[in-house]
Amino acid sequence: MKARTLFLLVFLFLCQVTWSQVAVLSGKVLDENGDPLPFASVYLENSTYGVSSDGKGRYRLPLYSLPAEIGFSYVGYQTYMKTFQNIRGEHIH
Repeated sequence: MKARTLFLLVFLFLCQVTWSQVAVLSGKVLDENGDPLPFASVYLENSTYGVSSDGKGRYRLPLYSLPAEIGFSYVGYQTYMKTFQNIRGEHIH
């Protein structure tokens, strides 16, 4: 099967910095049509740390340091990589 390009529209609904200086990257993984991608992988590059989106494509990934290179992957799509320097209010298209 030919891999389709993954046009991830990751909307960052919440980014908070807590007392322990943990930034929380959260949002929704969508395909090019705006449909949620359930159980997509969202992970920190070059580590074993990551999460899966829920059945509605939502995810929440704590980050302990920035900048961070984050990967978004889903079966049948190409992996999308994004480096976050600051994640306040940022949207990915």
